[in-house]
Amino acid sequence: MKLQGNEILSLETRRAGQRLIAISAAVLSVKAFRLNLDDLSVLSVSLPASLFDVVAFAILLFGAITFVFNWVGDLTAFKKWYQEREIWSQFQTNMTLDGTFYSSGLKLLMRLHELDSEVQNVASIDELPADVRKDFTDLKTNLELWTVRLEEHQRDFTTVSRMGKFYIFVLWGAIPAIFTFTAIVTLICTGDFQISSQL
Repeated sequence: MKLQGNEILSLETRRAGQRLIAISAAVLSVKAFRLNLDDLSVLSVSLPASLFDVVAFAILLFGAITFVFNWVGDLTAFKKWYQEREIWSQFQTNMTLDGTFYSSGLKLLMRLHELDSEVQNVASIDELPADVRKDFTDLKTNLELWTVRLEEHQRDFTTVSRMGKFYIFVLWGAIPAIFTFTAIVTLICTGDFQISSQL
């Protein structure tokens, strides 16, 4: 899933989550179906069945630590994205709400204050000088456009926020965590961690 062309979660986090789910599923399958690992061998060397539990536990623990570090880093970047003060128009132009924007808004407010004192004796906008009328019309048009843009972005932002939170916290947060936690607890409760000295 992408936000403004950037992946919400890094490739490393997604791969770490996939590995955790795959290893956890393998561990849970072995334990749930009570698969016989007595004939376990690597390169024609017979290995004790308890070695599976030790290795699986170590891999899951290391994988979980790696995943948590990557996931927290991506979560920090995701939160930072929400703190940026910018709006992208439908033409993909970036309208940053920086100091220039604020100072120009302040200038407009000062000009409006001046206009307000000038128009006290004016019955309608048509009686204003041409330059003042133009400034007023431009300001009104810009405010209307910004209002429409902000309303559109608020709706989009709410949708993206919900999808992004589901993507980060449920799909790539809770699911790998639940699989890993279940596999580790299963290994601790049913595993055999006494490895024979004869390999």
